[in-house]
Amino acid sequence: MAIGFARCPVHNQRIIGLVQLCSLKRLRFTTSVLSMRVASRYYSTWVDFIFSRWHAGSIFVDCGSNTGYVDKVTNISWVPDAPYITSGVNGYVPSAQTNYPSFSEFTTVRYFPDSRPKNCYTFPVSPKQTYIIKGTFFYGSYDNATTLPSFKMGIDGNIVANVIFQDANTFVYYEFSYLSQPTNNVTFLCLLRDSSNSVPFISAISLSQLPTYYYEEVDYYPNNFSETKYRLNFGGNGIIRYVS
Repeated sequence: MAIGFARCPVHNQRIIGLVQLCSLKRLRFTTSVLSMRVASRYYSTWVDFIFSRWHAGSIFVDCGSNTGYVDKVTNISWVPDAPYITSGVNGYVPSAQTNYPSFSEFTTVRYFPDSRPKNCYTFPVSPKQTYIIKGTFFYGSYDNATTLPSFKMGIDGNIVANVIFQDANTFVYYEFSYLSQPTNNVTFLCLLRDSSNSVPFISAISLSQLPTYYYEEVDYYPNNFSETKYRLNFGGNGIIRYVS
C-alpha cells in the first residue's frame, strides 16, 4: 500500500478507510492512499498527486552519476547532477549493491570535502508555486570513515533538517512541500557543515511541482514549509516503490 500525508481541512472530518480523524484546522494525518476515500477537494488532490507526482515535469537527480539512465525497476529517468551544481566530488558506494540492489541511485554520491560552509544545488522553478523536494542520503561508508557523518540541509536560505544516520547501511530522506520564492525562478537545496565538521554528501534529489491550489495548504505553515514526517506501509513488510 502506498502512503499519503495531509492536513485536515476545516469542517471536513470524515475519512472512509483505515483512519477516521480529526477536527483541528491544522492537524496532519497519515493514512493509506489505497484504502482511503476522501470527502474534500484537498484530500482528493493529495491522492491524485501521489499517483501522478512522477510526471514529465519532475526532476530526478542521481547525485554523483556521470550519465543519465532509465531505472529498470521504476522506469524513472534519472539525470546526472552536474548541470545543477559546480562544487563537490563524485563518489562510489560499493555497499549499495548489497544493501539496496534495486536502488540504482544509491550507488553514487556527491560529497563536499572542501572547507566552504555550504554547497548548493540550483534548480529551475516558477516563482511562488508549490513544490515538493526530497533529498535522499545513503552513506554506506563510502569514505571508509569510522564515525557516522552529520550535517544540515537547507532550502532557499532556510535550514530545514539535520541529516543524521542510525547506522551506515540504512538510507534516510528529508522531504518538504514548500512555496518557491516570489521573485526568483530558481530554488536552492544546500548542504551545510554542522559542529561535527563532517563531510556533507547526497545520493539523490527529486523535485516536483504540486497543483496550483495546494498553495493555500502550504501557506499555513511557518516559512511556508511542510515536512513529510512518515510513510507507512500498512499491512506490508517491505518498501513500496513506484510504480507499485
